[in-house]
Amino acid sequence: MDVTPASSRQEASASEGRKFEPYASITAAEWESRERPRHLLENILNRQVEICEALRLAILKESLAGPSPYERAAEITLVHPQAALMQRVEESSFRQIWRITTLLLKIECTVRDEPPLETPPVPRDVYEKIAS
Repeated sequence: MDVTPASSRQEASASEGRKFEPYASITAAEWESRERPRHLLENILNRQVEICEALRLAILKESLAGPSPYERAAEITLVHPQAALMQRVEESSFRQIWRITTLLLKIECTVRDEPPLETPPVPRDVYEKIAS
């Protein structure tokens, strides 16, 4: 049983009979003048699609390969049971290098008969409180 009104059925049959043209207001000459810019735009867009696809594939390969050893080490370090000890060892090594460098600068100044540095800069290290 057809429930559509007769007027809408007539409109549907009329629209089926004629071809729908969305650019009916554009003449053939205008259409031809727009053809070259349309092709240029299409080429630009195709190139952008190729670039995006290549980037997507590169990211996909990288994500499938998993983290690099350095990234993995950075992830593990945060939860490593001796992370605090490793950090203190690194800071201690840096302090030793800083002290040796300062000593060498003082020695160099005395060799040149220049006055040594007044006071070395105060280190801004954070020292942990050790439970006694």
